[in-house]
Order: sequence, then C-alpha cells, then structure tokens
Amino acid sequence: MIDLNIDKGFRIPEGSAAGAPTKYPFKQMEVGDSVFVDGQKTGGKAYLAAMATGRSQGLKFSGRNVENGIRIWRIA
Repeated sequence: MIDLNIDKGFRIPEGSAAGAPTKYPFKQMEVGDSVFVDGQKTGGKAYLAAMATGRSQGLKFSGRNVENGIRIWRIA
C-alpha cells in the first residue's frame, strides 16, 4: 500500500472544477453569441468543451466547421 498523507484545509484554486483556469468563455456567452476557434473542427477540444459546459450548466451550444476553424454558438 502507498503511504500517502491526508491534507486538510487546501482550497481549490478559482477556475474550472479541476482547478485549472477555463480556456473558453462558454459560461459567459448569451443566447445568440458565438466564438471562432482557429484550427479546430467539430469533435475537437473546443467543441467537446462547449458540449460539456452545456450539459453541466444547462446551456445549449451548436458548432459548425467554417473556413480555418469552428464557430460555436450558444443557442439556449
């Protein structure tokens, strides 16, 4: 068994649940807003992050491949 100490009183840094700052502004978007992510496509990291944010926050997003990247809209 690995010998690990349990620490108490350490706060999670601001940002995402994992403690890292959020990379995409999906939570701040209003219905009708969109963001362009250069060099990515549907199924890529930005698209998957939007869909995960939507599920966890009760929001809806839609993404479309456009020239040189992807555009993601908040639709609800």
